[in-house]
Amino acid sequence: MFIAAPAELSANFFIQLLQAGVNPKTRFMGPASLASPGFIKAGGKAVDGAYVVADYSASSTNPVNAAFTEAYKTRYGVAPDNWAAMGYSTALIGIQALRNAGPNPDREKIRAELAKSNKVPVVIGDGLWTLDAGRQPSYGAAILQVKGGTFVSAP
Repeated sequence: MFIAAPAELSANFFIQLLQAGVNPKTRFMGPASLASPGFIKAGGKAVDGAYVVADYSASSTNPVNAAFTEAYKTRYGVAPDNWAAMGYSTALIGIQALRNAGPNPDREKIRAELAKSNKVPVVIGDGLWTLDAGRQPSYGAAILQVKGGTFVSAP
């Protein structure tokens, strides 16, 4: 069963499916919107085993992720979620474009650098944000599973 909705709404939907008699062995799945502590908190045991196709996994072995995760935990007391990692990665891409724009960056120079930004180290996906010839970004994905009340990399 796949649902693409906000985390808490999806968790509630999965709970109601089980209450309505859906086989407990049914696999629940969803997109990055579920990669939030709110999904686990709202769903409890009903979402244990659910799969999420996310942009980020806090357990990634990406070297950039190790420093990010440690700094995030120190500052906020919890591991970063999908959205924190997306924001951080977006900032890394912007900072790289700003640096590449030279000592006197202006709007046009930064825009031009963003358009040709490629192979920027990030914490999302496989750790490298790239652009193809059509300027479509690619960075990989993280497949997560809820186990014991936490997200882990799916087997």
